[in-house]
Amino acid sequence: MALLVECPELGTMTKKQAASLAGVAPMTRQWGQWRGQAFLQGGRKFLCHPLDMPALVALMRKLMIQANTLVAQNREWALKTT
Repeated sequence: MALLVECPELGTMTKKQAASLAGVAPMTRQWGQWRGQAFLQGGRKFLCHPLDMPALVALMRKLMIQANTLVAQNREWALKTT
């Protein structure tokens, strides 16, 4: 509800514009020959808070399901090395 109230232009933008509006679009710093890493910047700060909790809950759910599966199958959690 907060997104619809605070951002009436939703539904009229591209995916990149919508992500940028919330401050979650990756921006790359580049100046002349210098190439930097991508980072998140700008956007409307009040849009980030309604987005934070659902994302966090989705991540926590995934981790709990994976942990439950590993324990049920008596498997170890191993990091992938590249």
